[in-house]
Amino acid sequence: MGGFHPNGGTYYLPRDTLEPTKELQNQIFPQVEQRQLRIDEGKVSTSGGVDKFLALLHHLRRVLLQDAPNLVKINPAHPVLQSPIFRSAGFQAWSKQQSDYLNQHIPPLELSLRTVVPTITDKLERLSQQQVVIQQQLTRMQESKEGSEELSRRRDEAIMYEIQRHSETMRRLQTAP
Repeated sequence: MGGFHPNGGTYYLPRDTLEPTKELQNQIFPQVEQRQLRIDEGKVSTSGGVDKFLALLHHLRRVLLQDAPNLVKINPAHPVLQSPIFRSAGFQAWSKQQSDYLNQHIPPLELSLRTVVPTITDKLERLSQQQVVIQQQLTRMQESKEGSEELSRRRDEAIMYEIQRHSETMRRLQTAP
């Protein structure tokens, strides 16, 4: 809801990156500036949190204006949206500006993926090439090992043959008259 992912994590609201005009913001809760001026002049105590409440209203102006174009699409008959502010030429211009911006806007994650994926693809291709080279080296080593094992087997057979021949010669010499 409101651009937040239901499973949590980071959030990104593209409509939050576009700032409504001050003129349009000042039409929402127009008394905020007058009340803030009274606080600044020391005519009103801030011990009750009035200054914090005014800051909240100031922030909500922006939020309301950023969300209102979508709310108008969803429920144009909503009583809040019947206010002259949301029927004004300034709001209509803001709504169009926001719509145009959102239609051509590329979210940061997608933008990141567009730049990162080619790099990942390149690295994967290099890893694949390295894997082929390593596999070839392993095959050669295996063949070399098999060749060495064959040579060792033949050497062992030759030694056994010589031992048997030597043993037979020794037996003949011992049994000779």
